[in-house]
Amino acid sequence: MVHIVDTCYRFARYRLLMAAGHSSMHNVPVIIFEHPSLKDHLFNEFYPKEAEPSHHFNVRVHPVLREVLVVESTIEAKHALYPRSEKEIIIDPCCGTAVMRGAHIFGRGVIGLTKGTPLGGPVSVYVDLEGLCRRGLREPYLGNKTLVANGTLKISRQALFEGGKNASGVAVVIDETFVTNPSLNNVLPEKVFAQNLPSIVCSLVLDPQPGECVLDMCAAPGGKTTHIASLMNDRGIVVALEKAKNKVQKILENARHSRLESIRAFRQQAENAVTPEADHPSGKREPPYKSGSFDRVLLDAPCSGTGQRAQVKCNHAVSYVKSFPQYQKKLFHTAVEAAEVGGTIVYSTCSLTTSENEALVAWALSSFPHLDLITQTPHLGSPGVLCHGLTEEQAAKLQRFWPSSRLAGNSNADCNTDTIGFFIAKFVKKR
Repeated sequence: MVHIVDTCYRFARYRLLMAAGHSSMHNVPVIIFEHPSLKDHLFNEFYPKEAEPSHHFNVRVHPVLREVLVVESTIEAKHALYPRSEKEIIIDPCCGTAVMRGAHIFGRGVIGLTKGTPLGGPVSVYVDLEGLCRRGLREPYLGNKTLVANGTLKISRQALFEGGKNASGVAVVIDETFVTNPSLNNVLPEKVFAQNLPSIVCSLVLDPQPGECVLDMCAAPGGKTTHIASLMNDRGIVVALEKAKNKVQKILENARHSRLESIRAFRQQAENAVTPEADHPSGKREPPYKSGSFDRVLLDAPCSGTGQRAQVKCNHAVSYVKSFPQYQKKLFHTAVEAAEVGGTIVYSTCSLTTSENEALVAWALSSFPHLDLITQTPHLGSPGVLCHGLTEEQAAKLQRFWPSSRLAGNSNADCNTDTIGFFIAKFVKKR
């Protein structure tokens, strides 16, 4: 068992951070664990159950964030992949993305399977790039497809397609793909939460304090929400908003797993989170709340997602990408109204476009003279892009993570740079 130093932190769960390519990172509030014990837990999970004998992983402390452990493969990622079997599994791009991040394939993700494939036999895993494969296909798929992995079939064709509903459980165990990370499915599920490095940096930049009132405007699936509550030692109020009922349930589920009682999650349009006539969250359970009620506001805004990795295929039209800035500005208006005087606002996206990032910062500084753009801590990424009228000083206060990978020929990529694309800006509402 992992040693718990102080039982008052019993609500805190290990935070597992996943790099986009070569390494996986496990982040834990440093006050509740000792590194040797966590290493034992990780190695017990990965050896011998998960990793093949040829797979090896190092566990080390992050050089800057001392509460972060980096689980790093000692095997270089593959630059080429070849089919090992004539038997094919066809999956959709969403499932293919998960496979590229180290996941196995669950039954609901299978579209087609070559007839005669024996249970326990090898299969080559292809992504249907055009969405034209018919569910239950029995023959090799002749449409536009791309190989993403080789694996072993664990659920029969009959169970996958002839039972009248999607089969549950792992249908294909992945044996080989482009990445060499261990699978993180069900790894210490009561102790860890999978996230990307920029996401954990985002919550640390917000810097929530015990006893404060914090608003997470677009909170699903709840990774940043639970991290915020943990950083506050579960003391205070964390309001998490989402539009979809199933996403709200996911946030509440993650809060329960983490044993966090300060989180309140609601189905609510974030742009309607506050109004001058409402009451403070301390005296009112559900939104909307009184304007200026929150010490800190996180707006991890809906965006085009152009920085996400891995992506098997990107179908975004230019019109789709251009549709986001207007809505992001609307949400930012609400964030400014929600923050108290002297309060902090953190704006973030997983987009690469300057129209969703630097352009919004320039607009915000022009539209809200009572906002100050401030320096971020920690700052592990690059400065912002010098554009849209921003000065060098202002760009230096922004934080960008650019997708960078050894697979793309960058031999210097490490756990700070081999990430998804991400953008962070931090403001203070002046008195």
